[in-house]
Amino acid sequence: RPLGTSGCSAAQEDFHAELERDLEKWRAAVQEYLSIVCALSDRCVIVTNSSPPWVETCVERFAPELRHFFSGGPAGGPRVVYAGEALRQARAAQAGGAGCCCPLWWQTVKDALGPVPTNGERRRELTAAKLSAMRREATNFYSRYPGQTWKNIVSLGDMKYERDAVQELSASRISPARERLRTKAVVLPSAPTLEELTLWLRLFRLLLPVVARLDDDLDLDLHSVADPLPALAQALALPSLSSISLPQLGPTWYAPVDGPGTYRTIREVVVESAPTRGSRVAELAAGVQVEVLEVTTCTAHCRVKGRIVDPPGWITLVGENDCGRQAQKDVDEQLEEALDEVAVAAQEAMYVQAGSPMLSSSPMLSSSPMLSSS
Repeated sequence: RPLGTSGCSAAQEDFHAELERDLEKWRAAVQEYLSIVCALSDRCVIVTNSSPPWVETCVERFAPELRHFFSGGPAGGPRVVYAGEALRQARAAQAGGAGCCCPLWWQTVKDALGPVPTNGERRRELTAAKLSAMRREATNFYSRYPGQTWKNIVSLGDMKYERDAVQELSASRISPARERLRTKAVVLPSAPTLEELTLWLRLFRLLLPVVARLDDDLDLDLHSVADPLPALAQALALPSLSSISLPQLGPTWYAPVDGPGTYRTIREVVVESAPTRGSRVAELAAGVQVEVLEVTTCTAHCRVKGRIVDPPGWITLVGENDCGRQAQKDVDEQLEEALDEVAVAAQEAMYVQAGSPMLSSSPMLSSSPMLSSS
């Protein structure tokens, strides 16, 4: 589409290019996540309180190459369940059993014309909708043969509605004495950035088999923890996770610590021959990737300088009073190393859990912020 004035065109084009790069990473992470979930679980369900066809619209708009996961074909992708519809259908069925002949659409109209609910009423309604959808999906899944017991239910979502709903689903079930149901609920941070969303996908692609094989209940709220890995380490009995630092989820993402590594300039910078009083060697445009070999702080000028490889010389990383950052550390390399460590820890846990229940006996009930919050 046409851009604005010529003075803004370059900035807008840079923004769109960067956004498209981030979206491409997210698409790849979604595909990997869905592939592993659908390969390991007999039923993956996206339970959403949005109105149809919101999930399908998001897929069509942001990731059309993933449509085959939702086509209902041989790919065996996730089911999409709109919780509000499931609740209205359940209530209509109950009303119908009492002799009411009102169609479902009339109940929707009555709800829309009714009084505005309070926050507490709204939360209870959203939780009830999730519960209704989860109960229907879990019941259908565990009714494949007579006397089938419930074993594993795993819920991941970015609101406490689904956590409360899956806990109620488990607590309200009247089960035979021989049944042992393991209920696992993980609440993820809400309103993540696109980069954080991508990282959550990649992280749980590695940890999801460990969560499913855990021979115990799990109730984990990552909504407000400063660093999620220690909490995950304790909950999953994976102590090695505590020592891993994920740049995009830890405090360093918000307050970067400068040191040797790969940086990207975020504005035009001058390359000088020395950290102080050096002569001008070259200029670098914004968006250039450079390798910083060492970092020094020039206390007299309140600047952080980095010595780069090419062109040889020094650039300013942070200007005076830390408000003039000119180059940002590229966390991609750190991130890949950290995820490799998570993969090793998860693989070790899989060996330990080899005799535990398999994911294939576990319906995955998710509000899927990983898919639809972008």
